[in-house]
Amino acid sequence: MPFCPNCRDEYDAGYAVCADCGASLVPALPEEPEDEAPPWDSVMQPVFLTSASTSAESAMLSDLLKQNGISVLVREKEAGNYLKLYAGYSVYGEDIYVDRADYAAASEIADSFLACPFVPQKGGTYSGKRMRTLLAAGMAAFLIFLFIVMGMQLSH
Repeated sequence: MPFCPNCRDEYDAGYAVCADCGASLVPALPEEPEDEAPPWDSVMQPVFLTSASTSAESAMLSDLLKQNGISVLVREKEAGNYLKLYAGYSVYGEDIYVDRADYAAASEIADSFLACPFVPQKGGTYSGKRMRTLLAAGMAAFLIFLFIVMGMQLSH
């Protein structure tokens, strides 16, 4: 029974050309070479690298790590996912994880990135914890005000 080497379809005896692609039929299909497992098939062993106070800082650092061939996992802190969904941003920041095998290289890259003057540091011109507290308090006040106004409209 002949086979098409491209489509891998089987034909009855007597056919010489594939009806789909026009390739010459062969008596047997060639063995498919076994490819190496792609890198995303391997299991990542995440190790905490650092925390980023803003999504922008997290995105810059994770992109820098990816450009250097390091797999990155970014997770929201606390209820950050819910805040991003409802308010459009999170006041809690994000944690950045890398594979255990890449930790040393990732740590060097992160240290040099975080040492840059354009990235806000703890104890810098503003405290990240203080800013998050103020933003959370402002958001809570806004939500309370919104519920009061909505409650007044529903009661009329």
